[in-house]
Amino acid sequence: MRYASLRARGLPVGSGATEGTCKSVVGIRTKRSGQRWREEGLANVLTLRAIHQSDRFPSFWKHLCRRYVARVESVAA
Repeated sequence: MRYASLRARGLPVGSGATEGTCKSVVGIRTKRSGQRWREEGLANVLTLRAIHQSDRFPSFWKHLCRRYVARVESVAA
């Protein structure tokens, strides 16, 4: 990162604010009454949310569809 130029423009360069916000937002949304999460499931949901929010979902979906293809065969006579 270009810390000097970011600081010169008055932008934050530390991750503390980002980490604190993530902790509180994720905590609030995932610890509601009756919710139970496993670490793996929560990590997957948060990854999908990040992909969606960064407008990368269409390209992600194209990639996912190429990797996971089911063989479907007719069993009707």
